[in-house]
Amino acid sequence: MKRKHVPVTMGSARFRSAECTGCVVTEAWFPPHARLPLHTHERPILAVTLEGFIESSILDRTLPASPASVWTEPVAERHANTVGRDGARVIVLQPDPNDDDVFTPFRDLLDGVQLTRHAGIAADAGRMVGELDLADGVSRLALDGLVLTVLAAGARAFAAGPHHTKPPRWLLHARDLLHARFREGVQLRDIATTVGVQPAHFAHAFRRHFRCTPGEYVRGLRVRWAADRLATTDTPISRIAIAAGYSDQSHLSREFRRRMGMTPGAYRRAAVRPRS
Repeated sequence: MKRKHVPVTMGSARFRSAECTGCVVTEAWFPPHARLPLHTHERPILAVTLEGFIESSILDRTLPASPASVWTEPVAERHANTVGRDGARVIVLQPDPNDDDVFTPFRDLLDGVQLTRHAGIAADAGRMVGELDLADGVSRLALDGLVLTVLAAGARAFAAGPHHTKPPRWLLHARDLLHARFREGVQLRDIATTVGVQPAHFAHAFRRHFRCTPGEYVRGLRVRWAADRLATTDTPISRIAIAAGYSDQSHLSREFRRRMGMTPGAYRRAAVRPRS
């Protein structure tokens, strides 16, 4: 009997999807401690953890995906998922295997089971969330570009093969500290001291494994946090700026425009306008 595929949103408490050229992009939130039994999908996936923790069991492997983790699952490959105690928010890309322009160049990436951490891909996944928030006349075009950028970055990262090593436990601890303290005036030296390494070694290892500096990583976390508050609350922008760790509203505006392509005010107006 032919096995019935399930959507990537199975078990999700809330989600939204958008069609772009040759790919479906989905943002989904899974509740704490959710367990998704063995299942398959009709398309391959590349997924990115934005918040929380989700673990996949596939082909006798376990893929633990904390924030900034990127993993792939081949089409129709049976797997199960377990969500951590804080839930999990993920972006899932589902390229169409019948679209040669999108799928074929990345066949080696999408036909395998892979797991890595990649701050650059996580940042682009955050930009996808921004496009889902905006949903304006150019969002599909923007998503097209982001999909190809993420797939290309994933193909390069996983092509590193044996040269790409798993981050040491102390580095994962350091990254978790950045997630916990990114709105504070966190200092590289303090994080390095906490995890027991020299600051120079910490900076070098972080860039090698996560493909950005700790400072760039923190800036991305702050912008994404501010964007979420802009879209979901009516808190004044000046207060969001201070709460996110910026010195003032103008500081947030400069960083927000550089990373998101618009001011915080413009982002809020677009994100909360009535949808047709």
